[in-house]
Amino acid sequence: MTQSSLNSPQEGYSHEATVAAITSYYELLARVHPGSVSSLKHPPPGGWPQITSESFSILGRNDTV
Repeated sequence: MTQSSLNSPQEGYSHEATVAAITSYYELLARVHPGSVSSLKHPPPGGWPQITSESFSILGRNDTV
């Protein structure tokens, strides 16, 4: 990937790629620090039911953020 393609507005944001990158990073950190792998919390397949748009609206969040 070239620098110009990284800055291209046509590429856009990929939720899946961002989640995968962040997850991979934290899993690496957990492997480097023994004993911390079990402290990583992954969301259940349907997400956490207590986290809703309404509960986070006071923070200015929406369904995307």
